[in-house]
Parts: sequence; structure tokens; C-alpha cells
Amino acid sequence: MSGDVAVGLLGFGEVGRVLGDDLAAVGGLALFAYDTQFGSDSIPDRAVRAHRHVAAVTDANDLAKRCNVIISAVTAAEDLAAARSLADGLAGGTYVLDLNS
Repeated sequence: MSGDVAVGLLGFGEVGRVLGDDLAAVGGLALFAYDTQFGSDSIPDRAVRAHRHVAAVTDANDLAKRCNVIISAVTAAEDLAAARSLADGLAGGTYVLDLNS
């Protein structure tokens, strides 16, 4: 992969927040996140607002359009819906990594 790397975190719960911190420490990456709980004064919503290096986006489609690497860190119960939510925005050559428990 050449050029600028924009990483999207789909899910900003416990795992997403840890990944955001670790990727921010690497430096040189544009970091974005989307969580279905954004906008509800939830733990993920408060966490992304407090994070200096991860920008919240409005939905999964927006995340897919902005990023060339996406890490899905949602529960197994939400995994299929999360993958489908990205589909319309994905461009050719985008890497999607699925981490679920």
C-alpha cells in the first residue's frame, strides 16, 4: 500500500479505543471511527470526543469512503450487520480486517 493511510475503526468500544490509542502512537496515520452509539452520550461517544487523534464520522458508509484500511471491532452478534454497513462505501483496494469476540 502506498500513499497516505487512513484507518477506520468500526466500533469504538473497549477494543476500538485501545486500537485508536495504539495506532495514534504509531503516528502518520489519519484515524477515523464510527460506532452506532455515537451521538447518544454513551461511553464510545464520550471516548471519541475526548480522543485527540481519532475523528468521529457520521456513519459506516462515510467511514468506508474515507479510509483505505478498516478494522471492524464489534461483537460477534453485530459482525454481519457491521460488514454490510460498509459495503456501499468501499472502494477497490480497501483492506477490511474483522476482529470480533
